[in-house]
Amino acid sequence: MTIALLPAPLPVAMPLLVAVPLLGAVMGSFLATAALRGAYGESLLHPPSHCRGCGRRLNAIDLLPILGYALRRGRCTDCGTPIPALFPLAETAGLLIGLSTLWQFAGADLLAALLFGLLLLAIALRDSRDFTIPDILSYGLILSGLGATAWLKPALLPEHALAALLGGGLLALLAWGYKRLRGRDGMGWGDVKLLAGIGAWMGLHSLPMVVLLAALGGIAQAVWQSRGKPQATMMIPLGSWLGIAAWLLYVGQP
Repeated sequence: MTIALLPAPLPVAMPLLVAVPLLGAVMGSFLATAALRGAYGESLLHPPSHCRGCGRRLNAIDLLPILGYALRRGRCTDCGTPIPALFPLAETAGLLIGLSTLWQFAGADLLAALLFGLLLLAIALRDSRDFTIPDILSYGLILSGLGATAWLKPALLPEHALAALLGGGLLALLAWGYKRLRGRDGMGWGDVKLLAGIGAWMGLHSLPMVVLLAALGGIAQAVWQSRGKPQATMMIPLGSWLGIAAWLLYVGQP
């Protein structure tokens, strides 16, 4: 008996094979910009993309996903200011989201999955920068999850709505219990709404494994950052780990 580690890829037209990963990489670059500017309290639209060191406006080569960073060797060609590593990481993540979406989904399911993956990426990037998850992203995740379920799998809508309530309720209870026990916040309400959104997209059966994988990832990060001696006051972007865990399960499930 053989066991397949990954599902067989679905047949995909050549234009989609190029367009979807490229779109993922471009969106990854845009979402990295949005995360950085949001963390700095800046407008997303103005000024245009520029070097933070010398103010030089970025050209078409600079803005090429992944390649632009490699060609510039990670630095501004004028002043040598390092380009944030968040850009190639986000662009590579977007590329992988596009490829994994093509691998597992087709038609309307592909469009929905791409939306889900990019929303999770936007949330993970912002949470990794300043430990916040904007309401527009978390509420957007909940509404789009329920909408996609109603459109593609209407019979599962009650279960997914219940998963949104239970997912958000579980973390809300944990956040309340931690504050009662320790006298300070240990979890943001953005994480609560994020798990509700994941439940809206994935249903009840996936929530326990999402939470488990996210917790393990957060613990591993804490151990690595603290050189094996994590402190109770360390801040870990749980939303980023919830997003990673949700996407891995979403594309890995049968």
